[in-house]
Amino acid sequence: MMTHFKNIIRPIAFLIGLFILINGVAYLLTPKDNINEGVYGQAEGILSEPDNTIDYLLIGDSECYTSISPMEIWHKYGYVGYNCGVTLQKLQDTYYLLEEILKNQSPKVVLLETNAIYQTSDFYNEFQKALDGVLAKKLAIFKYHNNWKSITFDRHKGFKLDPKRISSDPYKGFHYKPKAAAYTKGYYVKETQETKEIEEIPLFYLNKIANLCKERDIQLVLYCAPSPICWSYAKHNGVAAYAEENELPFIDFNLHTDELGIDWTKDTCDNGDHMNYAGAKKVTKYIGEYLYAHCDLPNHSEDSKYAAWNESLNEYLKLTSQTK
Repeated sequence: MMTHFKNIIRPIAFLIGLFILINGVAYLLTPKDNINEGVYGQAEGILSEPDNTIDYLLIGDSECYTSISPMEIWHKYGYVGYNCGVTLQKLQDTYYLLEEILKNQSPKVVLLETNAIYQTSDFYNEFQKALDGVLAKKLAIFKYHNNWKSITFDRHKGFKLDPKRISSDPYKGFHYKPKAAAYTKGYYVKETQETKEIEEIPLFYLNKIANLCKERDIQLVLYCAPSPICWSYAKHNGVAAYAEENELPFIDFNLHTDELGIDWTKDTCDNGDHMNYAGAKKVTKYIGEYLYAHCDLPNHSEDSKYAAWNESLNEYLKLTSQTK
C-alpha cells in the first residue's frame, strides 16, 4: 500500500515542482520595463512607470498615439497620463492591454480613441490573437525566454533584469511628428442619418472594456481624433448611439475642427490621416481642459514623488524645441 501511495505522490510532486520552477523563471524573465517585445511591444513603455502613479490612460490605435501628448497635459495641469496607442490595434488587443496595465496602475480615467472600434476583424484572426494573449499571460517563460541574457545578480537584491534596459519615454507614448503634409479635399463630415454598425467582435470587446472600467471605478471616455481619411458621420452615429446607450461621454473632434482651430494645410502629417505635432497640441489642449473640468485629477507637479516627470518634461521640451 505504501509503495503504491509513493508511486502516486512522486509524479504529482514532480509536476508541482516543475510548475513552481517554470512560474518562478517566468517571473524573473518577464520585463518590468519598456522592452519592445510581443503583441503589445509599442505600449510597453508604461511598464517603466512606478505602480499606481498614472491618473489617466489613452488607448486605441495610431489615431490615439498621434493625437494626444501626455507631457503637454503634465506641463499645464500636473496630471500623470500615458498614451498606450498601438498601430492598427483592434479592440481585442486594446482590451487585453488594458487588463494587463490595470494590474499595476489604478487610473481614474481611460480615454479610448474610437477609430479602433472600426478596425476590421475576422473570427479566425481574433481567435488566434486571443489564444496568443492567453498563452503569453499564462506561459510568460515562452514569451520572454531570451531575457536570460539580461539577467544580473546583485548580492543584496538577488537576480534581476539588467537595469540598463529600463528607460522612461519622455514622450509618454505620444508619437512626435513635426512635419506637415496637407489635406486638401475639403469638408469631409457630411451629416447623415446613416449609421455604421459596430461589428460583433469589436462590440464584444468594447463591452468588455466598458465593464472592466466600471468594475474598477474608472471613467471611460470615448473620443475620436480629427481624421478625414478614417472617419465619417456614419461612424460618428454608430459610436454616439453606443455612448448614449451606455451613458458614456463621447467627444468627436471631427465635428469641432473649427472650434479646435485645425488648419488642414498645417496640422496633419500625412494628408489627413493623422495629426502632426501642431494638430496634436490643439487636441491635447482640449483634452486637458476636459480633464480639468470633469475628472477631478490631482496636480502632482510640486510633488517630490513625481520629480522624474519634471525631468522628463525638460527632455520633452528640448526634443520638441520648446522652452518652459
